[in-house]
Amino acid sequence: MPTIPLTEPMSARYIYINTEPNQVHLLVPIVQGQEISTDNTCKSTAALSEFESSAHGELNSYKSALEFDLQLLGDSSLQKESKEEESSTLKGCKEARLTQINAYIKALPSMQNKYSAAIASTMNSQSNLYSIQLRPHDQDPQSKVVNPIFSIERTNDAGGNPKSALYNAMYAAYPHITPAPLDPKSTLDAAVLKALPGASIPFAAIQAEMTTQCNRLFNIPVDFTQDSKNSTVSQTSIDTLMGFSPAAPATTQDYIDAL
Repeated sequence: MPTIPLTEPMSARYIYINTEPNQVHLLVPIVQGQEISTDNTCKSTAALSEFESSAHGELNSYKSALEFDLQLLGDSSLQKESKEEESSTLKGCKEARLTQINAYIKALPSMQNKYSAAIASTMNSQSNLYSIQLRPHDQDPQSKVVNPIFSIERTNDAGGNPKSALYNAMYAAYPHITPAPLDPKSTLDAAVLKALPGASIPFAAIQAEMTTQCNRLFNIPVDFTQDSKNSTVSQTSIDTLMGFSPAAPATTQDYIDAL
């Protein structure tokens, strides 16, 4: 008899589950970026507005999935549990998460009313939130950095020219600077091509070098000799998949892209 799968999402927008204490976190956007913010006030306002319009629906969708799972787990004839976790334990974890989700749903309206004021207070305090204010070419008129540790002169002279000598020097040099590839794919491509210069590189060597560079650059062990279903990835299978042939041979870059 086929089993009915559980429906609680592995991941959900704005919701993070810390499995060790079985804690539900509601993630509210403040800025864009990781260690360094690449955002401005205008985009943060838009992100917060989107959160306010979407978070309630995300929480209710997650709630519905948990309620479905709990109903399923209540009938042993419908769902068989894995050997690693007993049905009662899994049910208890889901019940605890449902309680937390319901608490967030109840608290959300009040939180949204107080959130902007809390952020304003944080920005006025000694914190690293919006602590650096730069001077882009096209400035955001809504930028409201309150208490910056570092800032660049943002005003213009009577002729509309930026007053900041640092900005002027950097902007003059910018057209002559070639930015390095920043995204992981471009970084991996560049590393593999540098390690395998020339033409007619054996396919197996490309696979091996991609695995080596993934480990070196990202500390992620990726076996490029197998696909996600553990089937062998060969030059023949890639040629067939991508339409490579003696009449239209693949370059090293083509094989890197395909892999």
